[in-house]
Amino acid sequence: MSGHLIVDLILICLLSGILCYAVILNRKLRDLYAHRKEITTFFRRFAESLKKAETSVSTLKDTTASMVMELNDKISQARALRDEVAFFLERGDKMSEMLDQQLRTHQGRLTAKSNLPETSEKVQAVAREAILSGAGEDKAPIPLRAAMKTYAPTLQNKSETSPLLKKLNQVR
Repeated sequence: MSGHLIVDLILICLLSGILCYAVILNRKLRDLYAHRKEITTFFRRFAESLKKAETSVSTLKDTTASMVMELNDKISQARALRDEVAFFLERGDKMSEMLDQQLRTHQGRLTAKSNLPETSEKVQAVAREAILSGAGEDKAPIPLRAAMKTYAPTLQNKSETSPLLKKLNQVR
């Protein structure tokens, strides 16, 4: 009997443990059942929140896709404008180099033309005297050369028509 007694004691201990566990489980189930309405409300709100999140994510994806397309269009337009600006800058550089080269080659003419309206009466008088005296343009300074070139045709026309200037030219 001692073997049966030991088995009975082990079964009693195990059954008492199961009984304690059942009591604890019963309390928790009772609490759960008491809060069943709150739990269902919680899960309904959670489900609604998930649906809203899914809708928001899909809307965000659509918006992002449209924005990416717009940005790609803007980027392609910006690249086209960049290429045009580069083309115009290149053309402008070429033109400025060409103008600079022409300016260097025609510096005397441009200086004369740009200084012509600002030429003082003294320079005009000196130019007239140099032309009438027959002085060469080679020895005159560049502004005086320009003035001489400008006034030479008018003085020659006047000298051909004015008898006084003709006589003055003959005397010299």
